[in-house]
Amino acid sequence: MYIETIRDPRRFLEVAKKITPRKPVIAQYVGGSEAGGRAGLSHTGAMAGKNYLYDGLFRQAGVIRVDTVEDLYARGWALATQPAIHGNRIGIITNSGGPGSAIADTCEANGCVMPVFSASLQSKIKPLMPPHAPCGNPVDLTFSMDMGIMTDTIVDLVMQSGEVDGVVLHGAMSTGFMKAVFPHVSHLLPGVSLSDLVNQSGRDLAATARKPFDNRIPMTVSSFFDRDDAYTEAYEDAGVPVLDAPEKAARAMASLVQYKKIRDRGPDTPFAAGDADPFAVRIIDDAVKNGQSALDEYTAKKLLACYGIPVPDERLVHDADGVVAAAVDIGFPVVLKACDPDILHKSDQNLVHVNITDADAAIRAYHLIQEAAGRPVPVLAAQMISGRRELLAGITCDAQFGHCVAFGIGGVLTEALNDITYRLAPLGLRDAEEMIAEVRSAKLLGHYRGMPPADVSRLAAILVQLSKIPLLHPQILEIDINPVILSGSQPVAVDALVVLK
Repeated sequence: MYIETIRDPRRFLEVAKKITPRKPVIAQYVGGSEAGGRAGLSHTGAMAGKNYLYDGLFRQAGVIRVDTVEDLYARGWALATQPAIHGNRIGIITNSGGPGSAIADTCEANGCVMPVFSASLQSKIKPLMPPHAPCGNPVDLTFSMDMGIMTDTIVDLVMQSGEVDGVVLHGAMSTGFMKAVFPHVSHLLPGVSLSDLVNQSGRDLAATARKPFDNRIPMTVSSFFDRDDAYTEAYEDAGVPVLDAPEKAARAMASLVQYKKIRDRGPDTPFAAGDADPFAVRIIDDAVKNGQSALDEYTAKKLLACYGIPVPDERLVHDADGVVAAAVDIGFPVVLKACDPDILHKSDQNLVHVNITDADAAIRAYHLIQEAAGRPVPVLAAQMISGRRELLAGITCDAQFGHCVAFGIGGVLTEALNDITYRLAPLGLRDAEEMIAEVRSAKLLGHYRGMPPADVSRLAAILVQLSKIPLLHPQILEIDINPVILSGSQPVAVDALVVLK
């Protein structure tokens, strides 16, 4: 699919989820940039959507996204013709080290692994190669011209070893190479015509080209020769993709691995919204009656707690004596924050004071907050949640996509890192787990620098519950929970903003 806009993303998602477990779907979306958006507008009369929301939609739907028309066809070619792949172990067979390395790098960057071949397999390959040639994977024949050994004997050995799930082959060539070099060597071959040379080098390649199908192991081929070469012609006629660059052949193979993951992920958990919590309904109704554009932090977290999202122990107070009483009741250390629906961003205005350890410090912080606010404001006294890992979870609303769920790295680095992923709301549990796994900084959620692994199941449950809230309360436009601090392994929503329509 080539896409400039999707007018009904939810209908697209509904249909694609039924198709992609059975048939691969590849999409190139154009319009995520400002320039691409202008081009799409002039061509279709439809406004292009946000790039990151399309990315989330495609992932959620099981659609493989590509960036170029060339990749659209190359990957589609591999998925349409090759046997289904059964794992992500890729064998590389080449007659040149540079392309072999390029294939390995590209495969690894796209979710494949290149296992070192066993001693048994290497002992079978080694006698077929020059003495200095490596055979551990990649198998590099170092420009050996014995094409039969490379394309038949070694391909069979690797495919039948049980050590790979797919093969990328580079450098198979015969007649194309002869035609390329003949003008430079013809003076050494008096009386030999180009047709004589081509005919002498020709052999029946039909069985060679069937090897991926006979062995049920997919293969993509990289060659610098087009159909003017007998190998390229034979492979293409048999249904084996031949790409004109090593990286393209590697990406085509990686698409088979990517689609296997889509097939294997299974059905998502059925979504059940349930009923709106009565206390949450009163919170929203009161705010609407008061003409508020947002909930204050205290009330926002009360609403989140209605749906099982963990929040700190906290109290809303209106004077210095109340601050001290609340801090003693909660237990030091505490955090003090201004709490007013008209103050949406507090950190940059000296309206947040953390790690307060005694009553005198609490009183000083209270007065500093009043001074910074420039008017009397309520103060939120909250349990100090300790943790070095800060995450973000939220709901955004787009005119085209409607409500979407966001998850990523939060805290002060949110804008700098921009490590956030999106899905259309509502979420099933599988969608939530995939969001958590795909952020670039996902390693932070495992054992990291002495910190325990995050409770990913709890995080996923939070995202599922969060995705329900705007469906149960249509007056809500956006929700921003930043940060969600990992206290040990447990996530806690320590700050929250709920924006109303």
